[in-house]
Amino acid sequence: MKTEVTLNQKEQKRLLVMNELLVGRLTGQEAAEVLGVTLRHIRRLLAAYRQEGAGALAHGNREQPPANKLAVAVTGEILRPAERRRMLG
Repeated sequence: MKTEVTLNQKEQKRLLVMNELLVGRLTGQEAAEVLGVTLRHIRRLLAAYRQEGAGALAHGNREQPPANKLAVAVTGEILRPAERRRMLG
């Protein structure tokens, strides 16, 4: 678990809503409507927030390369014919 996390605007909104939910100013259903998620997801977020803190509200794939990213070698193979045509043309 990271000790320091920077939250983007959407994640900051989640944090504010979770705090309102914890102190009883919002119900689970109201929190779900505000965030545009299901009540089940609110319960999952709240459980993670209670256990891990604000870092649990950050997106899990942060700082990870995209799953569909091409390898550098593959990108080079794709671009090589285009570069040849440009040099000849």
